Amino acid sequence: MRGLLKVAVVAALAPLAGCATSRQPVALYDWGGYQAAIYASLVKPGSVSPEQEIADMEKHASVATRKLPPGWYAHLAMLYSEVGQGEKARAALMSERAAFPESTVFVDSLVRNLSGKPAAEGQK
Repeated sequence: MRGLLKVAVVAALAPLAGCATSRQPVALYDWGGYQAAIYASLVKPGSVSPEQEIADMEKHASVATRKLPPGWYAHLAMLYSEVGQGEKARAALMSERAAFPESTVFVDSLVRNLSGKPAAEGQK
């Protein structure tokens, strides 16, 4: 009888064994120091110069092992615009649009505001 009870307990708990895992979920994006930089810029505006933030973001992009997160290229474009690098800002916005097609309408409006020109052929 005891043997049958053990078998019943093991059989009841066996399906749950697949649910228990010690693996950490794999991150979809390579955030690097992006979140901390955004937080710092909101809490202490001017604590990091746009040039330094650009350098940090460019360095991170060169070593990122996964896709950069949504808004990353748009933020970089804003920084480029702040320091007068309009062509780099436009290129960064095009990268945002390519990486996240669902942002096309928004990014296109940013490009129009940046340059006064349509972001793609055939737009009005």
